[in-house]
Amino acid sequence: MIWCAATVLVKAAPISAFSPNKTSGCSPFTATFSNTSPGNYTSFTYDFGDGTPLVTTTDKNSVTHTYTTIAVKDYVVKMTARNDCGENESQYSIRVSPNDIIPELVVNGSELKGCAPLLVNFYNNTKGASRFYYDFGDGSSAITNSAPEMIAHTFAKPGQYLVTLYAENDCSSTYTTETIVVLEQPIVGFTSDKTVGCNGSIIKFKNNSKNAVSYLWDFGDGTTSNEFEPQHTFTGNVTNYTVSLTAKNIQGCTNTSVIPNYINLVAPPQSIFTVLPGNTLSIPNFAFNFKDASSNGAISWEWDFGDGSKSTQQNPTHTYSNIGEYTVTLKVLNKEGCSAISSQIVRILGVPGYLNLPNSFMPASAKNELRTFKAKGTGIESWKMTVFNKWGQALWETTKLDDGAPLEGWDGTFKGQEQPQGVYIWKIEVKFINGSEWKGMTYDASAPRKTGNIYLIR
Repeated sequence: MIWCAATVLVKAAPISAFSPNKTSGCSPFTATFSNTSPGNYTSFTYDFGDGTPLVTTTDKNSVTHTYTTIAVKDYVVKMTARNDCGENESQYSIRVSPNDIIPELVVNGSELKGCAPLLVNFYNNTKGASRFYYDFGDGSSAITNSAPEMIAHTFAKPGQYLVTLYAENDCSSTYTTETIVVLEQPIVGFTSDKTVGCNGSIIKFKNNSKNAVSYLWDFGDGTTSNEFEPQHTFTGNVTNYTVSLTAKNIQGCTNTSVIPNYINLVAPPQSIFTVLPGNTLSIPNFAFNFKDASSNGAISWEWDFGDGSKSTQQNPTHTYSNIGEYTVTLKVLNKEGCSAISSQIVRILGVPGYLNLPNSFMPASAKNELRTFKAKGTGIESWKMTVFNKWGQALWETTKLDDGAPLEGWDGTFKGQEQPQGVYIWKIEVKFINGSEWKGMTYDASAPRKTGNIYLIR
């Protein structure tokens, strides 16, 4: 039997290992890279990350590289190690800062000066810095670490502000400034004589603004005014109105005060009433009871009875002095001063009372109406007629009525005896149903008299 022996050689895979002597610095920055890869290799290739040509070596000797930049930059350095079994890559980061920083802070011209509150956009175009500190001059600041960038800041109060941008890197620092001028806004405020009213209410506005020269009111109903203290009539179906006032000062700065739902229109009351015992009466009844039935918060009442009489009672009673047709009006108001009016017609039927007397009579006349001395009239509540002879002796008297009219007359006799032809005297007292009294008879345009002469003709 013959025995044979063999030797097998196993090579290790490549492991890339290197390190710089420093990882950050100022431009020009020179770094030395030490190769610590274990084992045997055929070559090493360095990529310094700054666009320069690759460097390849066949030994593990250290290599150096110098970086030059005008801005802060991070470079990724790569080393690739190769042997018969393949290749392997490792890397390091290097930050290089320029020695010179070029600061640049830009503000649009329209934002260098404006009205408070003023929003300003600051554009940082600084080159060569990696850290930034903004001092806005109003007690506020900001810190960032990148450029170019835009940072916004609002200046709430009027004044002149020196804004400073501090820029630095690991090698140097510097700063630049901008001046911002913030103009004062006018102070805007307003009130009104009332905020609750009726449809059609006139509202008077008081302007409490300061440091302003012009004004624009918006009443929330599609109308505006440039007056300092306007009056405005609110009408329509909308119940709540948002009012705003914009004021402008001499520098052109504006400010606006808005009060939502400032003016409120309430529904007016409804004027309603009933008439008792009804809208039509007949003499001798001349009195009506009026009962208020208004709604929507009526708190005061104004009655006009159509005959010159008025009342402020809620439920008045009124007596008319004569028959006729009268228009009764009720005006009601609520606590906001809104009013409503309604009216009804009341009627009193009948004729006013009257009384007339003849000046002679003839008992033997063929005409019935001439045979007695009888008064004619209507609407009489009570009466008394007495006939006297020329010596003052009462010959006849009556108080009888038939539905408000005299019932009987004197036939020219006394105790059954015919009285002689001649002049007799009458006297009458009358009270009419409507409450008035009879003023008397008038003959030949003379003054009315409640006594007079009657001629008895035989």
